[in-house]
Amino acid sequence: MKGFIKIVFATIVGIFISIFLFFIVISSLGASSDTTKISSNSILKLTLVGNLPDLSIEDPFNSFDMLSGSFSTDPIIGLKDLKDILAAASKDDKIKAIWLNTDQLSAMPANMMELVRSLEAFKKSGKLLYAYSNSISEQSVLINAVADKSYLNPMGIIEFNGMSSEIMYYTGLLEKLKIQPMIFYAGEFKSATEPFRLKSMSPENRLQVETYLNSIHKNYLNQLSSIRNISIDSLQAIANNLDAFMAEDALKYKFIDGLKYEDEVESELKEKFGYNKDDKLKTVSLKDYQASIKDKNSDKSKNKIAVIYAEGEIVDGSGAGSGKIYGKDYVKMIRDARLDKDVKAIVLRVNSPGGSAFASEQILREIQLAQTKLPIVVSMGNLAASGGYYISTSANKIVADATTITGSIGVFGMMFNIQNALTTHLGITFDEVKTNNYADFGSMTRPWDEKEKATMTKSIQNTYQLFLKHVSEGRKMSIEDADKIARGRVWTGEDALKLGLVDTLGNIETAIQIAKGLAEIDTYQLKNYPVAKTTFETIMELISGKQDESIDKTLSKVLGNEYNYIKQINTLKELNGVQTRLPYEIRFK
Repeated sequence: MKGFIKIVFATIVGIFISIFLFFIVISSLGASSDTTKISSNSILKLTLVGNLPDLSIEDPFNSFDMLSGSFSTDPIIGLKDLKDILAAASKDDKIKAIWLNTDQLSAMPANMMELVRSLEAFKKSGKLLYAYSNSISEQSVLINAVADKSYLNPMGIIEFNGMSSEIMYYTGLLEKLKIQPMIFYAGEFKSATEPFRLKSMSPENRLQVETYLNSIHKNYLNQLSSIRNISIDSLQAIANNLDAFMAEDALKYKFIDGLKYEDEVESELKEKFGYNKDDKLKTVSLKDYQASIKDKNSDKSKNKIAVIYAEGEIVDGSGAGSGKIYGKDYVKMIRDARLDKDVKAIVLRVNSPGGSAFASEQILREIQLAQTKLPIVVSMGNLAASGGYYISTSANKIVADATTITGSIGVFGMMFNIQNALTTHLGITFDEVKTNNYADFGSMTRPWDEKEKATMTKSIQNTYQLFLKHVSEGRKMSIEDADKIARGRVWTGEDALKLGLVDTLGNIETAIQIAKGLAEIDTYQLKNYPVAKTTFETIMELISGKQDESIDKTLSKVLGNEYNYIKQINTLKELNGVQTRLPYEIRFK
C-alpha cells in the first residue's frame, strides 16, 4: 500500500512539473516571437532588481514567483547588457527619458559605481533621467542621486547609516553538537576558517575588514558628495546620527528632489513631453527595449577581442548555467579563443571570490598557454580575490575598480570529525577493516593522527608557495615581497594598485582598450564567452538536473536575506580539497 501511494504521489508531482514546464516553454516561445516596436516619444522604464551581476541571468525560472504563481516582467539584467541598453537609449530618437526604479536592487560596490558612470554618460546625451523609489537603500542613494529628478514616495524610507560587514560564527554550535573541525590554512589573514575555530574576529581579520570597508565607504562618499553637492563631513554626521530615515529626512538633507506618488511622477513626465492630460504615457520595459536593440552591432571587423566573463565561485569539473566558474568549461573557452585565428587578444573579466585551488590552477595554465600568442588583460569587477586573483596573476595587464575586493592570496583546507556527534546524539557507531594504515585517510568519522595532519599541512603550504610563485612571476616581484602583501589579506583595488597587485584603475572598457593597444589593431569586434544559451537549452538543462542555480535563486526569493546564512552552510559541502577562496561572503550593506 505504501508503495502504491508513493507511486501515485510521484506521478502527480511529475504531471505538475510537466505542466509547469509546458507553460514556461509556451510563454518563452511566445515572448521570443514578438517583435517589439518602440513608439516615438517613449519613456524607458528601467526597473532594476537583484545583485547586478556582470552577465544577465538566462533562466526562464528566474522570472517565476513561487509565492504569487506569476511571471515577473522585471528580469535580472547584467551590467554588460544594462550598459548596452543605456548607450543605445542615449542615441535613440524615440526614447525621450529614462524612468529609473531601484527598489529591489542590491548591487555590490564596483558594479554599482560602474552603473553610476553609465547613467552619467546617458545624461550627457541631453536626455532626462528620472528616479522614483518607494524606498531607497544605501546603494540606491548614490544611483538615484545621478538623476535629473529623484523622487521618493511620501510614505517611503531611506537607508543612510554607513556600511557594515557581519560574520556568523559557528564554533559554539559545533561545540554543542560535538563536531570537531580539522582546520589547515596558510596566511594569518586567511580568515575563511575563523567562523569554525573562533567566536569573534581575530585582530588580523578585524584590521583587514576595517581597512577595505572604510576604503569603499570613502569612495562612495566622495561620489555622493560630488553629485549632490553635500560635504563629506555633513554626510558622515547624517549617517552617524541616523538623521536620514523618513521620507521628509531624505528631502531635508537633499538626497532627493521631492516627495511624490507614482501617478504624480507620471503626470509630470506627461507634461514635460507634451502629452494631453488623459493620454497614456508611452513606456517601454527594459526587457522589451533590450529585444528591440539586439544584434545591431554594425562593426564587422575580422579582428576579434575575446571577452571571457568568469563570474561566480571556481569549482571543479563541468556544469551548466550561470553563477559558477567550472574548471573544465573555462579551460575549453580559453582554448577556443586561443585557437581562433581571428582573435587577437583576450580580456578576462573576473568577478569571483575564488574556490577550488585545482580548478584555478588548470584555468591559469590555459591562460598561460594562450599568452604565448595573445595578450591577456584582466578586468576585475566586484570580486577578484583568492582563486579569482590566482587566475589573474599572469595577465599582461590587470585593471581593477577602486572598490574591487581583491588579494586574499592564501590557502585553506577544512574537514570535520562527526564521530562524537553521531554517537552521542544518534547512537551511531563505526567499525572498519583496512589493508593499510591510512586507507581511510580523509575520514570524517574518527580523529586524525599527527601524520595525517602533517600531510594536510604540507599540501596547504605547497599550494600557498605555488600561489606566491605565480604572483611573483606575474607581478615581477620577489617571493618575499609577494608574501608580505599576501598572507590571505583582502585589499580594495585602490590599495592593490599601490601594492603592485594591479596595474591601473578602470572598467572593462579600459581593459578592452589596453588589449587593443597590446594587439596593435585599429578595428575589432567583441566575441563574448560564455555563449548565451537559448531558452529551450536552458529548460532542457533544468529538466536533466544540470542547473541547480535555479533552486538557489528560488529559495533566495522566498527566504530573502536569511537565505544567505543557509547558503554559507550549504557551501561547506563543496569544500573538497585545497581551497583558494574569500574568507566569507561579502555583501554590501
